[in-house]
Amino acid sequence: MAYGVIMLMIFPNGPICSKNKLERHLQYAIDEDQPVRLVKATPKSGAKPKFAKLDGTKIPKTISIRKDFVGKVVILDADYFTIDFFRNK
Repeated sequence: MAYGVIMLMIFPNGPICSKNKLERHLQYAIDEDQPVRLVKATPKSGAKPKFAKLDGTKIPKTISIRKDFVGKVVILDADYFTIDFFRNK
């Protein structure tokens, strides 16, 4: 299962979650040949953005880590990244 994000340039740069921090972590995973985990953010009941591209940091959500999937970063550039996820055996 491949997961890709385009328009990384619109990723927020807040104090906790930022585009720069995400890029550093993904680059580290590439440089050190490290696996990445699938982290799922699910909006809480009734918490939906009013329009596309809303800053997701403002939406109440539940965060979960999918331990059954492990991934490898295959593409990372200024505007895009792709991670291939495989079911962990």
